[in-house]
Amino acid sequence: MEEDKLTEQEKVRLLQLRIDIYKDNNVHAMKTAQFALNAAFLLNGAASTTLFAKAMMCPAILCGLGAVSSVVSMGLSYITILLLGETWRPDSKGGNKYKFFKWELDKSNCEVMRFICLLLWVISILLFLIGATLAVFYI
Repeated sequence: MEEDKLTEQEKVRLLQLRIDIYKDNNVHAMKTAQFALNAAFLLNGAASTTLFAKAMMCPAILCGLGAVSSVVSMGLSYITILLLGETWRPDSKGGNKYKFFKWELDKSNCEVMRFICLLLWVISILLFLIGATLAVFYI
């Protein structure tokens, strides 16, 4: 019932504060995701390079696929950032829609895209772990 006592100007300020917090939270989450993806890419890339040098083809291929998975995830997270930025813009003519080449995305796609980014990152880590384990036990 506290909100009923607020003036219109205070409600606008409160709404703006919530919007700013939401934006900042998402921006920091995406930066953290980018650091994690970069780490997965470097980890897999370095491992595959080392393993190729030792002629361990199967583990090297798995680590290489992990690096590719993290690169795809990074690209998709970039598109997700663009989509989020477009939906925050108040003067956007498309409202909650964003056109990326021929695909028209809206805010509902954002959660799906975040899930796919996370899934690809997990796949990248799993491929590295499987490749590293095979390299340890490589005969």
